[in-house]
Amino acid sequence: SGTTGRTVMLGSGGDPLSRVLFWAVAEVPGPSSPGTRTAQWLSVLGHKEVDALCLKGRKDAHIQRYGGARMMRVPNAIDKPFLERLSTYQRALQRQLKGGESYDLVWCADLFSASAAAPLLPKGTPLIVEVAEVPSLLSSARALVGDSAEEHSARWLQQEKAAIRAATRVIVPSRHAAKLLSERVDARLLWILPRCVDRSVYAPPTVEYALEEERRVLVFGGREGRWLRGAVSLAHALASRLPRTVRVGVLGAPGSTDAELRALLDKRDLSERVELVDADAPLAVAGALALAHVVVVPSSAEDEI
Repeated sequence: SGTTGRTVMLGSGGDPLSRVLFWAVAEVPGPSSPGTRTAQWLSVLGHKEVDALCLKGRKDAHIQRYGGARMMRVPNAIDKPFLERLSTYQRALQRQLKGGESYDLVWCADLFSASAAAPLLPKGTPLIVEVAEVPSLLSSARALVGDSAEEHSARWLQQEKAAIRAATRVIVPSRHAAKLLSERVDARLLWILPRCVDRSVYAPPTVEYALEEERRVLVFGGREGRWLRGAVSLAHALASRLPRTVRVGVLGAPGSTDAELRALLDKRDLSERVELVDADAPLAVAGALALAHVVVVPSSAEDEI
């Protein structure tokens, strides 16, 4: 609801938005990240008049009510080349804008949609652009047979610039993504909104473990050079919260940094609680994981962390 509140304030004079248009080159709801995120946004805008243009799944209707939104789906001919399917979608999107419909806010879930929408929006219409991927950096995998990937990349780069210039806000999933776009986007236009798990699709089961004698908690990774201090900090946090009967292991390939890692563990009095688990091949990794009672998999979206 907090995000929805910020969206509402984009209306002229701070008045509530009455009509919103969503676009996504994805099936909505669907298995892809844009498809899931767009479905989440639509679920919180049920009290508004919302149109959504997306791709049609095999079991979806062309026109359908989804919550408070009117879904308009473009046939997704999977057997056709990507650029041909994209062109079909963009033509449908342009017809929607040229058909006389007026919107208080236009929301594009990808740069493909935004690049087609930006030239056709009436002046003053707020445009929100989500950046899931940058087409000009990925064009080589999507070029038609005989076409030049460099030409596609250059053309998409120009379209992306036009879309970003027209954007009222640009949404990215992390600070790292914002940094990658820092040369293209005014930092004042960026919103960092982390991607979330859709619990209606993914509902992990509740599992309880009794940590008894000879139990092991295994940290997957952390023996690579720049992650050493992070691994030690994580091992210290685990050791301080678990009974002394629980061993903490740091899994990774043995290397030249092991001496530094052991020195850091000694400094925190962790030598007796934390062990280095060697695994330099897939079979060794599988064996180490099988012996653990709990596996901790750290993740990071930022280069500097």
